[in-house]
Amino acid sequence: MIPLDNFARIRQNKKVNTYNQLEAWMTFLSMDEPEIIIYPITHFPEFRLLYKDIYDLCQNTEQVMHMYS
Repeated sequence: MIPLDNFARIRQNKKVNTYNQLEAWMTFLSMDEPEIIIYPITHFPEFRLLYKDIYDLCQNTEQVMHMYS
């Protein structure tokens, strides 16, 4: 188990272009800045569909509110 908050804190000390797939997953799950998330999406194709699903979900405020109720 790797705490994502710790990863997010130390991630800023590492070059983005040296990520392996595990670090790409952790970046995808722990970051919310588009300029940081762009690397996993462009270099690991499986993230593109996931990001699109999340983006589409966030555009539907009613559905997001339904998840929390």
